[in-house]
Amino acid sequence: MAATAGAQLWRLFTQFGSTIILARLLSPDAYGLVGMVLAISALADQLTDLGLSQAVIQRKTITHSQVSALFWVNVVVGFSLAVALAAASPLIALFYGHDELVGITLVVAPSYLITGALVQHQALLQRQMKFGSVAARDMIGRTTSIVVAITLASLGAGYWSLALMPTSAALARAVLVWTACDWRPSRPARADGLAPMLRFGGSVAGSGLLGYVSRNADNVLVGRFAGPAALGLYSRAYALLLLPLQQVNQPVNMVAIPTLSRLHDQPDRFRDYYRAAVFTVALLALPLVVLMALLADVFVTGLLGAPWSGVVPIFRVLAIAGFAQAISSTATWLWVSRNRADKMLKVAAVTRPLTVASFFLGLPWGPVGVAWAVSIASVVTAVPMLASATRDTPVRLSDVATSIAPAVLASAVLAAVTAGVRAVVDLPPIAELVTAGTAGVAAYVAVVSAMPTCRRQLRGVLRGKRGTAPGRGPSDGPAPGSVPPQDQWPLAAAAEHGARRRRSHRRSR
Repeated sequence: MAATAGAQLWRLFTQFGSTIILARLLSPDAYGLVGMVLAISALADQLTDLGLSQAVIQRKTITHSQVSALFWVNVVVGFSLAVALAAASPLIALFYGHDELVGITLVVAPSYLITGALVQHQALLQRQMKFGSVAARDMIGRTTSIVVAITLASLGAGYWSLALMPTSAALARAVLVWTACDWRPSRPARADGLAPMLRFGGSVAGSGLLGYVSRNADNVLVGRFAGPAALGLYSRAYALLLLPLQQVNQPVNMVAIPTLSRLHDQPDRFRDYYRAAVFTVALLALPLVVLMALLADVFVTGLLGAPWSGVVPIFRVLAIAGFAQAISSTATWLWVSRNRADKMLKVAAVTRPLTVASFFLGLPWGPVGVAWAVSIASVVTAVPMLASATRDTPVRLSDVATSIAPAVLASAVLAAVTAGVRAVVDLPPIAELVTAGTAGVAAYVAVVSAMPTCRRQLRGVLRGKRGTAPGRGPSDGPAPGSVPPQDQWPLAAAAEHGARRRRSHRRSR
């Protein structure tokens, strides 16, 4: 988690900086045009993986032939999606009524073929818990795409600078991940035991597909009925909200599923680990959301400029959804780690269509109305999702409530202090942002430090980072991510063969 969090901090720094720079080089229309394509093409993001990376990570044993077969499935799917998206470019342009979208779609399409070729390599690195390696390569890939975008925008390329970001990021990550992982696929062939993995992956992919629809239908509706400028404001509000939350959620998510998958036969440790992870997410995510919502006006106008002031009301409403989604997403840890992807799909089939229906209700009030619909739907669906996920597990719904309660209390104090400081000071925007924000954070830290419950939880989290990994004691068997020798040898042999080949090449040079 520490390795992944370090990479996320770098991602926060680079994305935050690039958002400021690109917002001053590009107009809301440019963001809106690219956002129209990405709102539809993101459907392919859910299908490229097909849930097969989680199938590899979750299983206790895996063979070379199984991973190789899954690799070729991902490649074929990625290629098919790239071709289908390119073929659909005229329809996308016709739907939105902007001819520029044809070229943007053609530029975005190749990223899905490239992504399909790296899914299994990255899954193997995560299965082996090489999170530092995964994080470093993701960080370099994203940084490469940002450099490309800023360079092109400064040369006057306009929306093309944003359109090229997905493909440039995927290409850089593919090269780096293949270099890090010694495993190489065999020629396409059938493999034994593949059917259960495909069924598991299909349920994960189906749930992800429904989640995609509920997360992106709002962008599609705003772009279709309010135009590119309104979508540019709406998408920037969502991006600014997700940017800090992703720095909290992604490190925990990446570590939680592999670890909980190894602990599902140890109920007490499973429950303790889940509670500690939810506590960590709430402790970091809630104050971020509250602080950014309270300071949104000086934050947005001071950093992005006056043309983006329309982001502020949208951002403040979406902040409610941000925290609700951060907590409800932990239900996925329970479903996937306990091999209940089918149950996850059934819950998504009920909650996601209701969420999309709410967007239509908010549409008459424009982007702010849609933002209210997103937030209300996120809060309403969070409880049934968590209730369903915790059923028949060592975790109870009350565990979630007690894990987030300290952060809720401390964040209420943070809000009162931040609002009070803003009411009594009269400073330039950036100075007011720093002063009020610092006071609020200091109050939050003081309250958290004063609560015995928080201190005990924090000591538990810190102790868990030392010594053996969760689920790996002296008598717990193989290390996380390992498999029995009879199943591991094909992967190990392939890795050793690749290592010997590289050493021989270096010696010959």
